[in-house]
Amino acid sequence: MFKKLLLVMWAFFAFSQITFSQVVTVNTGAAYSQQVFYSFENGTVKTIDNDDWDIAFSVYGQQDAAIFINESTDYSYGTVAEIQLYEAPVQEFNTEFTIDDLSDRLYNQEKNWNTGAFNENKNPADPFDYGWGVYNPATNTVEGSKVYLMVLKDGSAKKIMIEALNLTTYSFRYADFDGSNEITATIDKNDFQGQTLAYYSIANNEVLNANAAEWDLLFTRYATPLDDGYGNILEYNVTGVLLGKDIEAAVSQGVLFDDVNPSEFQNELVSQLDIIGHDWKFFDLNSFEWLVDEDAVYIIKLRDGSYQKINFIDFEGSSTGVISFITESAVVTSVNEINNNPISLYPNPVIDKLNINSPELIERFEIYNSNGALVLKQVINALQFEIPFNDVSKGVYIIRMYGEESNTVYQELISK
Repeated sequence: MFKKLLLVMWAFFAFSQITFSQVVTVNTGAAYSQQVFYSFENGTVKTIDNDDWDIAFSVYGQQDAAIFINESTDYSYGTVAEIQLYEAPVQEFNTEFTIDDLSDRLYNQEKNWNTGAFNENKNPADPFDYGWGVYNPATNTVEGSKVYLMVLKDGSAKKIMIEALNLTTYSFRYADFDGSNEITATIDKNDFQGQTLAYYSIANNEVLNANAAEWDLLFTRYATPLDDGYGNILEYNVTGVLLGKDIEAAVSQGVLFDDVNPSEFQNELVSQLDIIGHDWKFFDLNSFEWLVDEDAVYIIKLRDGSYQKINFIDFEGSSTGVISFITESAVVTSVNEINNNPISLYPNPVIDKLNINSPELIERFEIYNSNGALVLKQVINALQFEIPFNDVSKGVYIIRMYGEESNTVYQELISK
């Protein structure tokens, strides 16, 4: 319980930072067998085995129609196995295809969550063209127009056609190249509220119950174009980090982690998925081990407007798939924002409760401890309210209040 509570406000700097740092370890498994969804608030929120799915459908809104392939590799078949996707030379599903029809392989580009491998050949000048199909305003449906050929990790070959996205429901079918073993399936976005992707296994003919919502970073395997050392650009499978939907990031090089100020990078933030990517590490042929780029610090802006910065400190490679990094929350706010929100917090000192009196509606608040962990949050929608502090340990806390106009006020609370 708080014995006393003293309120402190920043008033002498153009920008103020509230920082908490910790070491985080993420485990992608031996041979990078898993992809890990990570949240700065909740840690690892989901781990998915890469062998459990083949394609993924975007399910986050009404206008999205992205379809991705699983670009992870598998070493269990005696060789490096990976899913391959091609556009069929004949756009008629009932056509019998052969391996000789495979040409011009398609990849996910890892630029955004609006475009997967199935969307790659869309006409950029046509806003109704989604690659695999074209939107029909009269029926409010994306109507499938292309057939694709796939080679799965076990070497089996399938033809697949996404037949429609009707309102919120994807309809698709697939079969062997000769038309045998045909399967029809649907995926309804409404079954995946709060998620970005719905995963499907063609090998097992089933939807994967991934349930990965509210994540910020995806640690995964994906293909990316790299120089092979002889002047040729080839698609290599790498282990890296992709941004979650609506997350932005920037990179700082050559500045110590503690000295990186996120407020200086607000104009450099981008939402490109692979802005963190894979090249924060490299393999040293002299020591024959993985090393991390200690000079690279990544500034990440989360959906709520708060900032994190991370610095990778270890990568154990395929033996364990373990990745370690330092992360530090860095809430950046201007003093003017605080001064223009004359919120009264009393009494001071506080014993059991803190009273809030605001001239503007406070929609919700959050309280963090000195380690950056969330200890209390509540939806308020009030001008005046009380916050109980029963059974809260002594220490330094940050209260973060969200205003009616999406303004955010930060104040430091010090218990004695």
